Amino acid sequence: MNIKEEQKKTTPCIFVVCMTTYAESKIYSEYEGYGEWIDCNQSAEKIFEEIQQMIDYSPSNSPEAGEWEIHDYDGWEGYEVKPNDSIENLANLAKQILNY
Repeated sequence: MNIKEEQKKTTPCIFVVCMTTYAESKIYSEYEGYGEWIDCNQSAEKIFEEIQQMIDYSPSNSPEAGEWEIHDYDGWEGYEVKPNDSIENLANLAKQILNY
């Protein structure tokens, strides 16, 4: 579920980056990192599916493409999302925020 810009302000979301493409962008400057805003108001499984889909469509041709990291976030009501936060925890927290 790709998130629209206006949704970012009301729905807990994360910006996930393909680390291989991100590293390649620092070397080649062909792409400025590759990532996608993902709505976290869904199951962890659906979030992982979106992350995998983003990686599958990454412009990197490296067989090592697959590593990802959270580089930005929005809508978390003061919670500071970290690059290594658990997707399961973020999905649960997003539901709690929206049901509050």
